[in-house]
Amino acid sequence: MTESVDRTDVAVDASLLLFDATTVEASLAGAPAALYILDTAAATNLMDRPFFEEHIKPNLDPARIVSGGIRGAGGAQRTNRVDGLSIALGRFVFEGQTAHEFPMDGLNAIGGRYAAGLLGSPILWPYRVHMDFKNGRLVLEKRPEPAR
Repeated sequence: MTESVDRTDVAVDASLLLFDATTVEASLAGAPAALYILDTAAATNLMDRPFFEEHIKPNLDPARIVSGGIRGAGGAQRTNRVDGLSIALGRFVFEGQTAHEFPMDGLNAIGGRYAAGLLGSPILWPYRVHMDFKNGRLVLEKRPEPAR
């Protein structure tokens, strides 16, 4: 894979952990680094309710926590949403991200490993996503500017 990536255009080069779900270590809103499931099909980012309550909510202005809706395998649901969060993945920080509070216990039961949340397409879509499973790397490469 390394031959196909222009290293000067790499925004993120982080460990890709291969458990029962493709997982990365990240920090959401300054919380301690934790495991997050990487889901290329998810339209939003999720944060586990207990993790949110302990590590993120105490540092937020309560007015930033608003009701929002998500739709997934379980159908439409109302959740707490927080906009304008930072997500640190490797040395790169994604600013202005939205995350929804979500009970991750069902997803965590599948692999038996605790994930503090799920990172979806909002952090992935601006980049060419390279998942190097052989070497355990996630590389997000900046897309070239369109020709004019």
